[in-house]
Amino acid sequence: MNRFKKRILLLGLVLAVAGITYYGYIRRSACIVQPKTYTKTIYSFLGAPGSGKGTLAEQLVKDLGFKVVSTGNLCREEIAQGTEKGKMIAEYTRSARLVPDEVISEMLENWLNQQKGDQPIILDGYPRTKEQAKILAHLLKTKFPDYRFRVISLDIDDFEKIVRRMAGRLVCENKQCQTTTHVSLLKEPNKFICEKCGSRLIRREDDREEIVRKRLADFVKNNNEIVAFYKEAGIPVESIDVSNATPESTLEAFKRII
Repeated sequence: MNRFKKRILLLGLVLAVAGITYYGYIRRSACIVQPKTYTKTIYSFLGAPGSGKGTLAEQLVKDLGFKVVSTGNLCREEIAQGTEKGKMIAEYTRSARLVPDEVISEMLENWLNQQKGDQPIILDGYPRTKEQAKILAHLLKTKFPDYRFRVISLDIDDFEKIVRRMAGRLVCENKQCQTTTHVSLLKEPNKFICEKCGSRLIRREDDREEIVRKRLADFVKNNNEIVAFYKEAGIPVESIDVSNATPESTLEAFKRII
């Protein structure tokens, strides 16, 4: 075999090896699941009534530019606007029935569709049950895949602290404000005036001790079911111990995990 033919055969062999190597690389690359890129984040706060979820949300809006959506406020806005959905919600409320989960999910979906930009969003008071958690997870997966979903649990080891805390809790009666505070934080303890909008501060009926204790019992049951569902679905629950925390220390702890 002359020198020319040997060179041709050698070149062919090199090209063949290179082709096989490249093909193997392509096949391996195709098997690698690339990490999903998220452009937005939705936070859901778990925590007993009075654990500081609302206060933390207000701080994040003020200090870090977060947005908050409250399903309760969405319901009240529909009622105030006199929409057909609002009339239906009002009927449920008057008869002391829970608004169907599908209705809440629809309102939340409409609200999310209206949002612009990439500001982080906090879900206030939602989900409250395992079924709501399942509906929310499905909604985000199918309709809002660009959102990263993070669950933050505000843990407290002594529910008696919650009972004492909630006994002094006040809320702004302005439906567009709904700022919460505590009697111990008022600059003028004898004047129940909202420092944010100037409206009157009131104490909710469900902040009475016997009702608080029932709400705590309900919370434990529902929270355990929600956490179990998240574990099954592979959704991490990140915890912050707020047993002896101040609003400021809770905020700093949250900043450390984001």
